[in-house]
Parts: sequence; structure tokens; C-alpha cells
Amino acid sequence: MFKKFYEEGNEVEYETENPVKVAEIPDLISQVINTDAEVIDVYFEEVEVEGKDIYPTVVVDEYLPNSNPAYLIYSKELDDIKWEEMKSKIKEIVTGKGYNVCDEDVFYISFCK
Repeated sequence: MFKKFYEEGNEVEYETENPVKVAEIPDLISQVINTDAEVIDVYFEEVEVEGKDIYPTVVVDEYLPNSNPAYLIYSKELDDIKWEEMKSKIKEIVTGKGYNVCDEDVFYISFCK
């Protein structure tokens, strides 16, 4: 599943049939990065979907001058170990778009210009 939420509460659904495979996540992150964002936070957490299912989720939260979209990428396959392996790919993608790693912990990476 892949959804985009806006700060104003307007939700736009892109794909809701099936959670994505872990291998698809870096490409999806690359697609949603807006290079006008001042800060981009990427983190791993479990999210309850439609009040019934809980999915491991990668959240891409962008801080733009006039909005704050967040992209939720759901994957049943994702776990702590796969997230740790994926972090280096995510860093490579986002730093390749002109960002630096500004803060990081086990489940979180913050990028800034």
C-alpha cells in the first residue's frame, strides 16, 4: 500500500491493493523526493491501516515551504533487519539529490540541504 497525506488533512491514495515488496521501497522513495523540501525525514514504524491491520511502514515526511506531505510505504516483509540494510540505499538516494544526513538513529534518518 502506498498513500500520500497532506498537512491539511486531504488524503490521496495511490495504491491500496497490496503492500509493496521491500525491494521496491528505494525506488518509491526516489520517486517522491521533492528537491524543494528544506528537510526530509525518513523513518520506520508500524502503522495501523484503516483501523484493522498493522503494517511495517517507511514514512517519508517532507517539509516544503507551503506544505508538509508525508508518504507512507507499507510492506509486510519489512522488519528491523531489512530496515537496517535499506538505510544505506536510502542515504545514497537522498544524498544523490543534494541533501546531507543531519541526524540519524536506529529507526530514523533526517536529511537537510
